[in-house]
Amino acid sequence: MVGRFVESHPGWEPIRLPELERWEVPGHSGCYRVWPHLDPAAGGFAAALRCPSPADRWADRAVARSPIEKAPRTSRMRRGSRSAPGIGGLANPPAVPWGAWKDGDWLWFQRGDTLMVAPRASAEWETLRFSAMSVARKRGPDWQPSYGCGRAAQSLLDSYPMLELATDQAVSYVRGDSIPVSSRAAGWYIVHWQGRRLGWAKAAGGRLRNHFPKGLRQECPR
Repeated sequence: MVGRFVESHPGWEPIRLPELERWEVPGHSGCYRVWPHLDPAAGGFAAALRCPSPADRWADRAVARSPIEKAPRTSRMRRGSRSAPGIGGLANPPAVPWGAWKDGDWLWFQRGDTLMVAPRASAEWETLRFSAMSVARKRGPDWQPSYGCGRAAQSLLDSYPMLELATDQAVSYVRGDSIPVSSRAAGWYIVHWQGRRLGWAKAAGGRLRNHFPKGLRQECPR
């Protein structure tokens, strides 16, 4: 996709970032992939591109565009409601029952019922709202952790409750089942299998209620 974009937009070119070299996609300069099972993140893909000057960027389109044609989407986003939140965001993230947020160079903000976080270094990309990651969602008066929060727990949380699952339990968890646990267990846990974070679950009444994303649930061989 990045290659097709560069081919169809003269002047754009990929940029290699030495600090991201360990994540570079082989054979694709300037493209980087983060794996959720190898890195403390929810996983993702990024590409670094150098663009021409604003005066040149739309020059080839200005001739072809009719007077009534809409302006480029990037311009509409800067003016419209989909633009990113201000850099200030939330002064402090809300307290949550599953751990304490780490002090760090983060931007916190709330979009509807969703708590989101982004590195402060991304502030210069303010119009790119979707660079932020969802870490919690409000359900009534309470916050519930998101899948991304569990995957990035080492970066975001000072401490968090963990629960190691046996292989049979892990298979049931990934399938979406609830799991019997000790009656002493209560509250939110990041469930692990062989040291790997799988996702969130909430213990109550001797059962571990499953919060693994429905779109990721699957039947695994035992």
